Amino acid sequence: MGEMGDDWREHKKYLKKQKEKYDRRVWPVIEKHLQTLREMGYSVRSLTSYQYRINGVLDIYPENMRYHDVIANKRGDYRNMVKFVIKFFTNK
Repeated sequence: MGEMGDDWREHKKYLKKQKEKYDRRVWPVIEKHLQTLREMGYSVRSLTSYQYRINGVLDIYPENMRYHDVIANKRGDYRNMVKFVIKFFTNK
């Protein structure tokens, strides 16, 4: 195919390996946070592989650290999932 095609294929392989490393490192932490919320009594439902609904009103996108308040239609970001969820529902 040519040198450019070979370079592109190598680049795609590199990106795939980087994504796999990221997933192995990050998703166990995300799962731990979600489990902590469940243990604290929050209802955590998976809507997609990257979106979770907490207590039926708060959508969390953990990989991007973003949220969506379904009732108020407000969006934003957070730093610590567990602390954010506790604060969110304490202020309601």
